[in-house]
Amino acid sequence: MKTTIILMVSLLLFSPLAIGQQKTTVTKKGAKATRIEQAIAARDIHIMVNQAIPLNHPSIQLTSDYWLRLKHDSAFVYLPYYGRAYSVPYNGGGGFDFAKRRINDTINVKKDGESTWQFSVRTDDDNYQFNVWISSDGYATITVNCNNRQSISYYGECVLPEAPSTK
Repeated sequence: MKTTIILMVSLLLFSPLAIGQQKTTVTKKGAKATRIEQAIAARDIHIMVNQAIPLNHPSIQLTSDYWLRLKHDSAFVYLPYYGRAYSVPYNGGGGFDFAKRRINDTINVKKDGESTWQFSVRTDDDNYQFNVWISSDGYATITVNCNNRQSISYYGECVLPEAPSTK
């Protein structure tokens, strides 16, 4: 009987703490989703890549800083490449490292906060088609298709500026 009373009292005392913690987590997720939506609407997103997924090969964990930055009408790309190249320029064949203007830019935002961003980039060496999927939690998947190389995908996370404090 005493243990039942002690158990009931402890549940009553600690239940408000658990509910408050859950609300804080939901609020933080909502705030992050809002900041991601604002960054996409402003056409300014920075994705840090931590995994490369070549076609027909196992995934590769990346230890260096690789990224994709989409700002206004440009794409700033610094990504490694693993896979088969059909035709590469002389002294070429490395990863993707360029800053070019995006063309055929399309953004689709779903009701649940997920976004897809599709665009093309033309360089002197090749034409690239990028498909970027961004979740409401800030995780991103990038798929790159080009004429002279096999497709490759990347996995990473959006880097957002710090939210202004409300102190």
